[in-house]
Amino acid sequence: MSRGFIIGAGGEGLSVNSAVLHVTAPAGSTVSIAKGGVTVKSLGPEKAHIKVDGVKADYYFSIAPANYGEWTVTAVLGADTADETAAVIENRQYDVALDYRVPSLYQAITYLETTSAAWFDTGIIPTDTSYETRTRIQAAGANGGYLFGVEGGYYMRKPNGYEQLYYGYNNSEDRIEVPGIASAGTRFDIIYNAASGAILINGAQKAANANIRALASRQYSILVSACRYGAAIQNYGAWRYEDFVISNKVSGALLCDLRPCYRKADGVVGFWDDVSKTFLTSQGTGTVIAGPDLS
Repeated sequence: MSRGFIIGAGGEGLSVNSAVLHVTAPAGSTVSIAKGGVTVKSLGPEKAHIKVDGVKADYYFSIAPANYGEWTVTAVLGADTADETAAVIENRQYDVALDYRVPSLYQAITYLETTSAAWFDTGIIPTDTSYETRTRIQAAGANGGYLFGVEGGYYMRKPNGYEQLYYGYNNSEDRIEVPGIASAGTRFDIIYNAASGAILINGAQKAANANIRALASRQYSILVSACRYGAAIQNYGAWRYEDFVISNKVSGALLCDLRPCYRKADGVVGFWDDVSKTFLTSQGTGTVIAGPDLS
C-alpha cells in the first residue's frame, strides 16, 4: 500500500461552515474517506474532476465541524491502493495527494543517482534473446560508465571523454553517437534489444543488430550501473535513473519494474521493484544519491 503526501492546508473552504478535503489521485480512482475506521463517503471516477493533463483527478469532500479530527483518505484503482491521514481541525481546505508509484513505507523520487562502485542486481538472467531493457536516464557527469550489463553481449556503456554509447551484442560491440550524453541532467529514453534487436534512443532507432546471445553455461543476472563478467563485478557507472524496466518482448511479461525511492524509516536510497514487490539496495560500496521527492 502506498502513502501520499499532505501538501498543505491553505485557502478557504467551499463553505464557511465546513472544512474541505481536496484529494488529488490518478484519474479513474475511487477515493474514500474514513474516520475511526468507519468509511463515511466514497467518490467514484464519475464524481471526480479530471485535470487538464488527463493523468490526475480532483476529489472534494465536505467535513462539518462536528466531524473534525483525523481522517484516513484512501484511493483505489484496480489492484493499486494508496492512503494518507489528514488532521482536519478548522474551516479550511486541506489538500492531499495520493499516488501508486511506491508503497507507503517509501518516498518516490525523481531519480536515483549512482556513483562509482554503487550498483544494483536485477536478478534477471537473460537465458535467451527475448529480453528487452528500457530505462530513462540522466547523465550524472562526463564520465558515464556502464548503464547496465552482463556477459554474453548484453550491455550499454559510455566511454570516458566521448559522447557515445557502446553496446554489446553476440559477444561483439558497436557504438552510437549520442550528443549530450555527457551533459549532466540531460535525459534520454533508451530501449535496448527492442523489436528485431533494435536500439531506440528518444524514440529514434539508432541500431538494428543488438540481438543478444543467450547465455548457455555461465548464467548471471543483469546489473544496473555496472557490468558482470562471471562472478566479477566491474566497470561501474554514474547515472541518474528515473526508471529501469526489463521485459520479455516475446511473451510480453514484465520481469522487473524498478522505481527510484528511499525508505522513510532510515533514508536508504534504492529501487522499489513493482514486479517482485521488493526494495533493492545497492550491492556496492559507492554512494547512492536521492533526487528530488516526486509528489
